[in-house]
Amino acid sequence: MNLFRNFSIAARLYVTFLLVALFPVVIFLYVQLADVMVSDATAIFVGLLALLNGLITSILVTGSLRTPIDKIASALQAFQTKKSAGAITDNSTDELGEIANELNRVFSTWNQEIISLGKKQFQQEKQVEQNEIHIGMAEKQLDQTRSLLKVAQTLNTTFDFQSNLKAILDEAITALNVQWASILLINREKHEMTVACVRGVEKSLLDDLTDEEYPSIRLKPHEGLAGQVIKDGLPLIANKGFKDPRFKMFSEFRSKDEKVASLLCAPILGNDGNVLGVMNFINRISPPVFRNEDLPYTHDLCTLAALIIERHRLYHNLFQDDLTGLTAHNVWKGF
Repeated sequence: MNLFRNFSIAARLYVTFLLVALFPVVIFLYVQLADVMVSDATAIFVGLLALLNGLITSILVTGSLRTPIDKIASALQAFQTKKSAGAITDNSTDELGEIANELNRVFSTWNQEIISLGKKQFQQEKQVEQNEIHIGMAEKQLDQTRSLLKVAQTLNTTFDFQSNLKAILDEAITALNVQWASILLINREKHEMTVACVRGVEKSLLDDLTDEEYPSIRLKPHEGLAGQVIKDGLPLIANKGFKDPRFKMFSEFRSKDEKVASLLCAPILGNDGNVLGVMNFINRISPPVFRNEDLPYTHDLCTLAALIIERHRLYHNLFQDDLTGLTAHNVWKGF
């Protein structure tokens, strides 16, 4: 069959016609010219040979046409149903080979366009994803800005120190979606860190703590996460919680420390750059870990806390009676 594929379809048909038609003609002319007596059996045998010759030639020619046509039809059907443009294997130079080569060029162009469209779609999806991320970040920043504005408005309505610290932590718990938060202030004279305020959504963790009975934690230089934050003046993220090797357990909080799954500790810096204390955000709910993009918001919260702390110390120093240590009643009447 491959031998026939080296000829055009028209040439194959001509050859078939010649082989089928000329064979009996040649035999007839030979018999007539040679004046040979042919018996009936010989004539029948020659006729059968002619038929067999025609049958074999027809089968070969039909196969040389049918095989490439089936390949082309199969490729077109696959392209139509599965949109799969596979190459047609045909190395012949006849008309069907040219059709197969032309289809291969069409399929190649199709595949290149599909790849190009796929890349464009991927880039568009990636761009949409990036846009969604940027929109999400912008919305988050807007929410955090509103949160800070809300805290600032609350801080302007009262001079009560504890109320202001609670307002900051309550808003932080909602905005950062954490279980609880705390503010610890440094007492440099006693070389200890005192819990100034603790707030949380899980009240059972805080039932044994009242505003007046927050425990003091003996702070050694560079001890624990808080000590590291105080030393460097930079925030730290510990998403391993109490399993973090930098985490320091204190006896007063041991039962609570073992429930710490994630922690963000940020420094509260005064106007002079000194660390006044730290603000802790414990157990992120969703997402379950803290990220670097949380740091700007916590920095702004710590700035507000620093303003409250320094304002409280300023008022305390200005209006405190030197003998009794109390604030004069006539001072507060003016507020």
